[in-house]
Amino acid sequence: MSLPAGSLDPKNIRYNFELGGGSLMDLAYVVSITRYMVLGAGTGKPKEIVSASATKLPSDERIDTRMEAEMTFDLDDGQGGMGEVRSKIVADIQRDRLFGFFPRVWEQALFIAECEKATATLNKYELPPSPLQIEH
Repeated sequence: MSLPAGSLDPKNIRYNFELGGGSLMDLAYVVSITRYMVLGAGTGKPKEIVSASATKLPSDERIDTRMEAEMTFDLDDGQGGMGEVRSKIVADIQRDRLFGFFPRVWEQALFIAECEKATATLNKYELPPSPLQIEH
């Protein structure tokens, strides 16, 4: 999930640490949709954070302007075995514009599940209704 660079005023609360600023705190939807799609309505949490990388705001390094993370989840396969699901999240409140001009609106809220036999794409998942596209 991303917001185009320059779309937020520098005094916006997203750049204020005391008010919970930062990309991951503001765009927490990326974690919520991942947990929901992997675990359903359950309250599970990732088994492991495989990696995490933040781009920090130069004027206040406590605030992340971009966060990328990979997580793994244990998934009950319904037959007594456990499978593993790997996910990658990206939250960015200063996403560069294409050719320095065009906001990447197609990235603003995108969930992609790559499975063995199909890929499911859920675009703009934070707004109802969200069409689900499945490609084989």
